[in-house]
Formats: sequence, structure tokens, C-alpha cells
Amino acid sequence: INKIQPDIIHLHGAENAYYSSTIYQFHNKYPVLVTLQGFLFKIRNLKENYQSRIRIKHELKIYRTFRHFGIRTVTMGNVIKEINPKAVLHWHGYGIKINITDDLRIREKKFDLVYFARIDKSKGIEDFLMTIHSLKKNKKDISALVIGSTSSNYMKKLLNICLSLDITDNITWAGFLPSQTDVHKAASEAKISVLPVQYDMIPGTIIESMLLRIPVVAYNVGSIHEINDKEEIISLVEKNNIDGLTKSIEQLLDNVMLQMERAEKGYKRAEELL
Repeated sequence: INKIQPDIIHLHGAENAYYSSTIYQFHNKYPVLVTLQGFLFKIRNLKENYQSRIRIKHELKIYRTFRHFGIRTVTMGNVIKEINPKAVLHWHGYGIKINITDDLRIREKKFDLVYFARIDKSKGIEDFLMTIHSLKKNKKDISALVIGSTSSNYMKKLLNICLSLDITDNITWAGFLPSQTDVHKAASEAKISVLPVQYDMIPGTIIESMLLRIPVVAYNVGSIHEINDKEEIISLVEKNNIDGLTKSIEQLLDNVMLQMERAEKGYKRAEELL
């Protein structure tokens, strides 16, 4: 930075302390814009972890120290204003670009459900697996695709959970896919996108699903409710409500017309959010 001497520093995400904690030295030396991704401090169970507590400490310090913040939802602005009443907010869209080809539109639906996000408890992977178990009671052949990467130790834990829930044969683990296009092609082979994230603003996974015309079921946390400001476009369920997830998914699986309606409405709403 000293070599470049920029006109402005754009810090994308305050919660990743391994890089965001380097920003303090430039306070009052360069204009700094902090673009918000999510709020780590809002995920209560992470506070029990030492590493997460350090990350949260720096996250909150950055929110209190700097003044200019990039937001993309009303809730983001409200949260920052509570922490830093003098904050100046700058609105911007998601900037997600998807080339919607005919190949994506007409892909055969090989799976009932898809989860594509970081494979992590806070992103809802364990709740997703419990929901598959619940769905299997009435639909033995329920099928789900999981796209994403995680540590080998956590993967072992998830496989053991699948074994204990008797859903091993119902899950296909795609792992890490090399490009965004590969992810979108794979996700488009599912009827419904499910993301029971513990806390987030509006995750990119949800926006991408809507652009891909895949109906979405998610927890009603963070800013996600803003998608449904005008009408019900995605199915929202209270956090940790596995029965609610199950019922919302069953409602969509049993109603192809509703799937199609949500797909089209979701696409139009996503374009507004961009």
C-alpha cells in the first residue's frame, strides 16, 4: 500500500481477521471503505471458539474505528448504525454475474435438493443433513447434492452423521468444483436449493439460486427476509426448525406449479437485487 499510495483502500469483509486486522495502520492516512459481507459476531455458538472470539474482536473494532461502509441490505445498515452511529453508508448491489445459457435452463433434474456453500456448521450443513433424515420418513428415495469443500476431519464427522441418520445413500458429495460455471451446472440439476444458514445477510448462494431459477428454502435470519418484502418468493423458516424446513421442502416437491412460479419470481427479484 505504501508503494501504490492508493486514492482509497477497499477492505472487503471485516470478519476475516487474518487480513482485515492489517487495516488499522492506515486509519487517517488513506480513505477506507469497508464493504460488509456478513456479521460473524451475530453467530452465538462461534463465540465459544477461541479463534472465532479473536476474529469477532477485530470485526467489531473495525466497525467502531472506520466510518464508511458498503452495504447491500437495509438490515446491514441498521446493524452498523447500532455499533457506529456516525457510520456513512454506501449502497451497492451484489455484482453477481451468471451467463444463463440454454444448457443451464434445460438441465435434467437429477436431485431433489442442492446445498452449495462453504461446508460448515454455521452455513447449515448439519441442519441440512437432519432435514434429509426427516424427509426420508415419507420419501425414501429423497436425493441431495452437496457442493463445496471442507476439512478432512469435518468431512469425516459429516459422513458419520449421515451413517447414524441412515442417509448415506441419499447424499451425493460433489466436493470442490473448479469453476463457478461448474457449480452452476451442477446446482441446476436440482429442483430446490436449501440453505439453513445460522446467520447471514443475503448469501450469494441464495441470489445465485434465484438467478438459476431454482426455488429456495432458507432460515429467516439476517437480511434474507428482505427478498420477500413485496411477496413470498422464497420459503422462510425459523432458525433451527427442522420440521419447518421439512414441510416447506415437501410443499415444493409436491407442487411442480409452485416450483415453476417461485423459479420465475425468484429470477426477477434477483435481478432487482443486483
